[in-house]
Amino acid sequence: MSQLAYRIPLPVILRMMDLPTDPELLERYNRVAHSFGAMRWELTTNPDPTGEVRERARALSQEMRDILMPFLEARRDGTGDDLISRLWRDLPGLIEGGDDDDAVFSNLTTLFEAGIGTTAGAIGDVLYHLMREPRYQEILREDESRIPAFVEEAVRLAAPGHYIARQVAADTELFGARLRRGDMLHAMILTANRDPKRFDCPHEVDLDRRAVRGHFGFSHGPRHCAGHAVGRTELQEVVRAVVHRLPGLTLDPDQPAPVRGGAGARRPWKELHARFEPVA
Repeated sequence: MSQLAYRIPLPVILRMMDLPTDPELLERYNRVAHSFGAMRWELTTNPDPTGEVRERARALSQEMRDILMPFLEARRDGTGDDLISRLWRDLPGLIEGGDDDDAVFSNLTTLFEAGIGTTAGAIGDVLYHLMREPRYQEILREDESRIPAFVEEAVRLAAPGHYIARQVAADTELFGARLRRGDMLHAMILTANRDPKRFDCPHEVDLDRRAVRGHFGFSHGPRHCAGHAVGRTELQEVVRAVVHRLPGLTLDPDQPAPVRGGAGARRPWKELHARFEPVA
């Protein structure tokens, strides 16, 4: 995870935003972005955070603002082709008040942090399934056209977010349960993605599965992940590179077994040790 999965998404996001990628800034971006996601979880799961937690949250938020605001200010005219310029140019027509600093900054931080955390977790999941079922490495090496199907199956089986939270918009009844406006629901993506009524052999990778994208790994409907195309591309490129450059990839039996970290919707691999034969 530390040497591969967490190293890939950030440079992609930075290039989309046309931000500098020198090593020192890259490490700072990485630390702040992942800390931002961890802090969001700490705050949302604690109904009464302590003063110390609130102070850390404020300091972290300010550091994120210090990093991104100079670029946001410099591209206020919206004439460039980078993601920041496009936000300035397009947001006013998409949301009310989309032409002020806070609207652009909040969208920018969402893209900056969400694309990094979930994609890194998804890369770990794809690599795990590639190591758990190494027979697919030869299949994908011989026929790269099957890589997208493998990625979709790995995302279906693991899902970057294990559940999604939704607020009830109006009083209703669902399968006999009375729900009131404002109630919170947590829809279990992992359960839906392994529903035997929808998926034959739901716990297995099937490269010939019909409607292979018919899962909830990137959510669904109006809340469908805005970055799904970028995420899918990154996952496919990682698999393509790994099957060609790291033959014999497998879980390392001499290292600790894979361990997930964190809690809540996102539980990426904390430890995912690999063994392989590098190409000379």
